[in-house]
Amino acid sequence: DSSDGSLLFYTSGYKAYNSLRQPMPNGDPIGLSNSLSQMVIIPWPGSPKKYFLVIPEVQAGVSWMPQHPAAFSLYYAVIDMELDGGLGDVASKFNVMLTTPHCEFLTAVRHGNGSDYWLIGHEFNSNTFFTYAITPSGISSVPTLQSVGPTVSTPQSGPPNSSNLDAVGAMRSSPDGTHLAYTTSYNGITCIFDFDPWNG
Repeated sequence: DSSDGSLLFYTSGYKAYNSLRQPMPNGDPIGLSNSLSQMVIIPWPGSPKKYFLVIPEVQAGVSWMPQHPAAFSLYYAVIDMELDGGLGDVASKFNVMLTTPHCEFLTAVRHGNGSDYWLIGHEFNSNTFFTYAITPSGISSVPTLQSVGPTVSTPQSGPPNSSNLDAVGAMRSSPDGTHLAYTTSYNGITCIFDFDPWNG
């Protein structure tokens, strides 16, 4: 809660929990990702009680659950804090955004207008970033693709390659949103980029 700093909800990647540390009624499961740090919660612009919870696929798709095909993709849930007596619940989940193999690292940057956001991620076996605009209308249906920097991949033969270990990593922005940095887990591919928070 930006007004007093209190916990509203959180996720393990599998379940969504309310501030009482109880699973939300529709929050089990919320996802099927054990990505270490890259699930992102973003306020829905213009809807102060709603949030997007965005979950990447694990290691560019090495894990797939036939009963939940959306786990083999980038997907999101909508958390509505007006539900369940103000403790919050999941209004929708497993909304597929991207099916191209992608890295686990995601970040959100506040738009230059101060109210909207950008969701930024990176494809795997590619040098392409994907950027989604998040506005009062929701998450844009089609991302902007920009190819810059090195290809993120794990080219070694054997288990490192088959495990897509460089899909694991971290991405963060500078506080003013004008720079992005990421690093990958296995080969330690590390880069810093300029970013324009006004046009993405």
